[in-house]
Amino acid sequence: MKRRFVTFGIVLAVVIIGVFSFWSFYEAKEFKENTVESVEEEGYSFSGDQLRFNEMEKKEKEWAAATDTVRTFAVYIAGKDAGEVEITERELMNGAELVFAQWDNPSVRAANLEIELATASHSDTSFESFDTLDIKHEHDGTYGVDPTTQPEGIVRLFQEDELVQSFYVGKNYRSEVLTEGDSVLRKFLDEYEQDGLTLSLRSEGADVSESWALSDDVLLSDPAELKKWSEYMQRNYLMTQKWLTPAGAYVKLPWSIEPGTKMGFGRNVGLIRNDEALERYEKTEEPLYAALVLNAVTMAEAYQAEKGTDLWPTEYTSTWLKKPYGVTAPYTDTRHNEKLGLFLREASELFDLPELKELNVGYAEYLVDQMESGNVIEVGEHRLISDYPAVEGKKQPHASLNHALGEAYYLLTVYEQTGREEFLDTAYEIRLAIEAIGRDWIRDNGDLWYQVNEDLSFSGNDYPKLTYVDLNMNQQAWAETEYGKSDVFAELIESKKEYMDEN
Repeated sequence: MKRRFVTFGIVLAVVIIGVFSFWSFYEAKEFKENTVESVEEEGYSFSGDQLRFNEMEKKEKEWAAATDTVRTFAVYIAGKDAGEVEITERELMNGAELVFAQWDNPSVRAANLEIELATASHSDTSFESFDTLDIKHEHDGTYGVDPTTQPEGIVRLFQEDELVQSFYVGKNYRSEVLTEGDSVLRKFLDEYEQDGLTLSLRSEGADVSESWALSDDVLLSDPAELKKWSEYMQRNYLMTQKWLTPAGAYVKLPWSIEPGTKMGFGRNVGLIRNDEALERYEKTEEPLYAALVLNAVTMAEAYQAEKGTDLWPTEYTSTWLKKPYGVTAPYTDTRHNEKLGLFLREASELFDLPELKELNVGYAEYLVDQMESGNVIEVGEHRLISDYPAVEGKKQPHASLNHALGEAYYLLTVYEQTGREEFLDTAYEIRLAIEAIGRDWIRDNGDLWYQVNEDLSFSGNDYPKLTYVDLNMNQQAWAETEYGKSDVFAELIESKKEYMDEN
């Protein structure tokens, strides 16, 4: 009996091992059949040591100035799940193309994924580096040190002596996603150089690895202009678009953020736009600047679509706002929305994209709603819109002079565009509130106060020049209306100018 039991046990074990081996073999076979070692598309191909891929989804998105083709692939390292890689091909209306690559790898496994960009037939190449100035990234009192550097530069392809294609290539950025409540940002981990027209996505595991490249027949035809743009990018490294993604550029954030990290990067709404490229395109008509403007326009649309709103909400919490006012992400920053809306308006006129103007209206309607709902600083019989949304039970957010002027100017531009009287009426109410404060905006030294608080006290140092520009823009805009220029604005302009001249 005992011998029979032992024999039965041995047979059962053999059967179990056999079944397990069969299913392991079947699963391995199925895994191999459903995955590939490399992917080849029209605009790129990619592979990696010990990597296999399985296409999960393909979708297209139409924007005002571009069309996106987005492909998502499951990634496996040595047969184990290693997240997803998403490749976005963006074809701009001027014929330029971008490739954005992102590998989100939540596993602990490390590997390199190599993306080869498709090129025109060529016999020779040249490379213009954007690392030409020895500029040390100094510690900034607000932002700390920004370790990220400029895009690689411009790669040109020639067929004999004829230029056939140009590429603007970004670095490889590796980061970790941090969240706290609804606040989301990135902790910068590392930056890597790229080798020619291969976008390397390096992952150490539990990270996101990203890169991008822009191509066109010609990007910068004038060597002097290439030098100017390269040097501008290097000198203004803290506020330029380097780390590009389909729905925004990641830039260094202040230390006053949640989740807290000294290496925080985020999609700053105010820096989705690219005013510098727009201004340079108006002067030079260089294709690179056109592409950068059209891509900024598309990033603004994509960001708005991602958030599902007519506004551009800030997605990370600032402790500078949370501590006094209880404001946390997501929230609407009036100045950032205004600047982005005006950028879209100017780009729409420059590139004949009338549908972009519709994106402006949502923010103008938001300002009207804020005024009507009482998110305001009361100045006698008049009201200034608070810079940020109020939180019940917390202190009313301040109203800064530059925000108020920006709001009024924005409303006047959208009034001119739409003819809707509520926009003019709200702008005029803001003007009346600024005028009601009058000369009290002026400090003893002739400069202007930055903000007025709920109790009508003043605080904060004004910007060196920004508010002066805002005042003059307002005067010009009001001159085109039935109300004409403001005498109070004229006094503020005069005082601010005298202060600027003396300092």
